Amino acid sequence: MAIVELREYAHAPTGRGKGLQKFSFSLSPGDAFSLHADRIDDAHLFLRALATLEPPEEGTYYFKGEALDFTKLRRLLPVRRRIAYLGTDAALIGNRTLRTNLLLGRYYHENKLDLELSDDVLSMCRLLGIEEKLDLIGRLLGSVRLLDMVLADDGQIEWYVEEFFKGNYSYERG
Repeated sequence: MAIVELREYAHAPTGRGKGLQKFSFSLSPGDAFSLHADRIDDAHLFLRALATLEPPEEGTYYFKGEALDFTKLRRLLPVRRRIAYLGTDAALIGNRTLRTNLLLGRYYHENKLDLELSDDVLSMCRLLGIEEKLDLIGRLLGSVRLLDMVLADDGQIEWYVEEFFKGNYSYERG
């Protein structure tokens, strides 16, 4: 049985995309998929739809075989708790670490502050190469992210970190 299934799903364009024309998609345990799109806005729209953040204009969204009712958003909360979506348009809370940002949803839903990242999340962080950055502050990560095309090697990061804490946000050598 599919965990997630979108049947005859369609959505109007957002941003510069062309929208999602009627399509069907299913994801079962153990499945993996790769997403390729001509327009990035369409890829974002699909991922947001998959995370139940965009209601279908046509078609039906099934979660574990049950059709979801997007007219009653509170009924979607148990499903949204089980689906994670962190897109490139998501912003980190600047004065919190990446680890804390990743835990915020669990803090809210489990009503606890003494939580640790699960082994699955740590494994994903390791796979993405960000495990060593989990305790960096979000604001710093955002600043370095703007520079990722300029950095020639990891050895330059230390200089940028020092300059950031000195208040040099333009990263000009003095």
